[in-house]
Amino acid sequence: MPDLYVATTALPPGIAGTSYSFTLQPANPEAGWPLVWDITQGSLPPGLSLSENGVISGTPSGPDTQTVTIRVREPFRRSGERQLTVVVGAALTASVSAPRVGEVGLRYAGKASAGGGSGPFSWSVAGGALPSGVSLDPASGTLRGIPAASGSFSAELAVMDESGQTATVPVDIRVAPRISIATARLPSAVVGRPYRARLMSGGGLAPRRWTVAGGSLPRGVHLDGRAGVLSGTPRRAGSYRLRVRISDRLGGAATTALRLVVG
Repeated sequence: MPDLYVATTALPPGIAGTSYSFTLQPANPEAGWPLVWDITQGSLPPGLSLSENGVISGTPSGPDTQTVTIRVREPFRRSGERQLTVVVGAALTASVSAPRVGEVGLRYAGKASAGGGSGPFSWSVAGGALPSGVSLDPASGTLRGIPAASGSFSAELAVMDESGQTATVPVDIRVAPRISIATARLPSAVVGRPYRARLMSGGGLAPRRWTVAGGSLPRGVHLDGRAGVLSGTPRRAGSYRLRVRISDRLGGAATTALRLVVG
């Protein structure tokens, strides 16, 4: 009769904190004789045990790799052994590092990352939606693109490792409208009289900053860069052409040409 031996040649990997069960297979057992399984050398990862009927089961407590010699035997008769390795990997986790805000027309970049598990990893959008113009790279987990529309967007990103583990992580992104300048005309000023005019903007993200990008203001009038207010007492009549610029914290910017008439 052929020798009795352990037919199982490899054990499936386990996941820390996840229930595990695998039945070992014998080769050439003889009908009518019970089989008994045991470990003759080494030990299984903590949380796992081998039953006498050949089932490795339990919940491994942490990542580990152990090599054991497993024996199958017919009491007082034949037996066979095989050395097998049990690999327990860390549970797969997902996280995301990405700006919570973006702006229409400006480049957006973020990164989803996997922890534990075993690479390579595959990323996908499991629910919700990313902003139009922004996509998720399935291999690297990189979020990138140029948002095409404003609004609030919520998505659930999913990652899968080579063993089939999955994990998800939510991501919320608010996309602001592109910054713009709403002021098209300035009220006239009078020499020797106090003047005040507020420049108006739309979109973008605070803090915003105003500057004179070209031309010049009348002597006696200045621009408050934070408030966007032109104020002062003009000293000389004339028509003053200037370009004003506004920028925001993401680097969005807009400029426009204005004319201030001082009579």
